[in-house]
Amino acid sequence: GKEQDITHQLSTSEKQYDLIINFHTLSYIIQPLQIVVVENLVKLLAPQGLLVLGLIDDWIKKSNAIRQEGEGFVQFYCSPKIFLPLSMYCNLDFSETTLDNYRIQFWRKKEVKTSNDMGVFMLWRYIVRNNIFHIEFIKKIGKKIKQTITTQT
Repeated sequence: GKEQDITHQLSTSEKQYDLIINFHTLSYIIQPLQIVVVENLVKLLAPQGLLVLGLIDDWIKKSNAIRQEGEGFVQFYCSPKIFLPLSMYCNLDFSETTLDNYRIQFWRKKEVKTSNDMGVFMLWRYIVRNNIFHIEFIKKIGKKIKQTITTQT
């Protein structure tokens, strides 16, 4: 459908850009397409081009669930898998979280494709942080422990 048409247009574009800014928009796309969009954004970068990425740190999570929805919009969690193509084709020049939990990253396009070790690290970091050790998960474990202790006494 429309997503495939847009993806095809991006991947066949011969234009390259020195700067691409994507601030908190990936969450409006389902996770499998987020990865495709990031791959195509990297392809659109000129050599040494800069991709400025803005994400909500707590929303970087492996999940097909809807994060939030409202009148006329649906938002999803951001896939931690986006870091795999980013680290393969770009260097992370800057990454910082603001007070309101936005992560701002500057990814500079590399001259040549390299390993994605940084991306693998970031992928697992977010899976552990936001899937395994997320506060809701810890609360559930705490309640279960409390129930177990209560029923044994």
